[in-house]
Amino acid sequence: MTEQLQANEVAAETAANAKIEAKLRLESELKNGASWFYWIAGLSLINSILFMTGSKFGFIFGLGVTQVIDGLGASTAETVGNGAKVFSLLINCVLAAVYIVFGVFSNKRFAWAFIIGLVFYGLDGILCLLAQDWLSVAFHAFAGFSIFKGMQAGKQLDKMENL
Repeated sequence: MTEQLQANEVAAETAANAKIEAKLRLESELKNGASWFYWIAGLSLINSILFMTGSKFGFIFGLGVTQVIDGLGASTAETVGNGAKVFSLLINCVLAAVYIVFGVFSNKRFAWAFIIGLVFYGLDGILCLLAQDWLSVAFHAFAGFSIFKGMQAGKQLDKMENL
């Protein structure tokens, strides 16, 4: 009888450990997916600052729409002045803030933040596709898939905790 009791305890402990490991893995996937929003926001702003300073260097990881806004700001600055570049940077800061909000709420497992963020990022990917920026399109697909996996992990965590 003692051996059976010990075997049951070992089985229960193994099952508990497996559940803990699964939860930790899902939490890691959730954080990984949500953190993409922070990277997108940060690198988009860095790209805008680099563009404003005349640098030829940039990241493929940013938003295509911020590049369009940078271009419009630069072309408008030729006739209006450098205030147009500053205005374009402010618009890009607002866009980055939106992506940061997506990151914050995605980390808190709000599905709407993942969904709306993915829709916006998908639309931005279409913009890159129209510009035939294939490297950015590929990156958008990879990042979007990673964000989607984070959203799925959040759903699985919710199910796991509701059992």
